[in-house]
Amino acid sequence: METIPGALDVVGESHASTSEVGSAHREFEDHGADNLENFDRPVPSVPIEVYYEKMLKLQNNQIERLIQALKQPSTSDNKKTNLPEFDLDRSDMEAKAWCDTVALCMEEKPLSGSSLIIALSTALKGSASSWFSQVSYSGLDWNHFRQIFLSRFDATETSAAALVRVNSSVPADGESMAAFANRTLTTLMARWKDLSVEQIAVSTVLARCVQIEPRLQRLAHTTELKDRTSMLRELMAYSYKKRTNSDRASNEPAKRPKQ
Repeated sequence: METIPGALDVVGESHASTSEVGSAHREFEDHGADNLENFDRPVPSVPIEVYYEKMLKLQNNQIERLIQALKQPSTSDNKKTNLPEFDLDRSDMEAKAWCDTVALCMEEKPLSGSSLIIALSTALKGSASSWFSQVSYSGLDWNHFRQIFLSRFDATETSAAALVRVNSSVPADGESMAAFANRTLTTLMARWKDLSVEQIAVSTVLARCVQIEPRLQRLAHTTELKDRTSMLRELMAYSYKKRTNSDRASNEPAKRPKQ
């Protein structure tokens, strides 16, 4: 059988070329090409097409890992929401101020249903906790809870009465002046949140009048005066009644001493 001159040499060169490419792949992988950081290291001589093929493959793998990492839920989303505590046994507890604070938490991370019930069960203490166990239900949302909570724990206190109470309050044992001032400010801001400037001024003036004339306590605690006219009308009526009683007392004949 005849052989074509030079054919063996061509076949031999073809096998050698294929073997070099396979060897280059193995040498590239053995060098640590499973990480893009290894491209900074000296790499054995490999064909340029092999080099770029492996580099593109590794880049695609890195992008795929990044996408998978971004798809995973953040651990912060699974953290338990801790709400401030509400305990009626503490003298500094204000139902409305507490609700306003929790509302800020709800704006950042709204809760409803079971997650809201769990958070509130942890936050409410004492009698408030017992009350909540009786009124909670599946599907409870924050707006409805706020409504029933305030109707139960927010005293029907007038703006002037709130200011009278604040003016007579003192720091608790161990409470710094800064903490006391911050608590007082929070209470007043929560109480006056929906009031007009005139209503705030009227309640401030009436609270001052109570300090001068303690008999105005009843007016301050029973009547919500919303404007200047209503306040002046009530004070004029009080002055008239006081003057009438005084005149009546002076006109009564003095009782004779018993003999």
